[in-house]
Amino acid sequence: MLQNLAQNLAITFAVLLISFACLKQNNCSKAVFFGDSITEGMGVSSLSLKWSTLLAKNKNLCEDNQGISGTVLQNTYPRLTNNGRDRYLNDVVRHYPEKVYILYGLNDL
Repeated sequence: MLQNLAQNLAITFAVLLISFACLKQNNCSKAVFFGDSITEGMGVSSLSLKWSTLLAKNKNLCEDNQGISGTVLQNTYPRLTNNGRDRYLNDVVRHYPEKVYILYGLNDL
């Protein structure tokens, strides 16, 4: 019985050590990048060259890219069903980010 208890404690301790090591590796602030095709990374030669990925690496952020091509920030007529205003709660707020970067309409200028 003591042998089983010792084994269980050893396994629990090992799991805790691994968990803490993983947390230390990901010592970064969670950031949501919210936007349209530019945020999603359309047109880049490599996904590692998305502006969100470059900024996240430079600022030590954990990137959560919520860019979706073809979306707009707010409703237009006729109403678009996949717009930023309607996506905000689900794609940004529910992720509990420490930082939020929003980029919409850059290619509309």
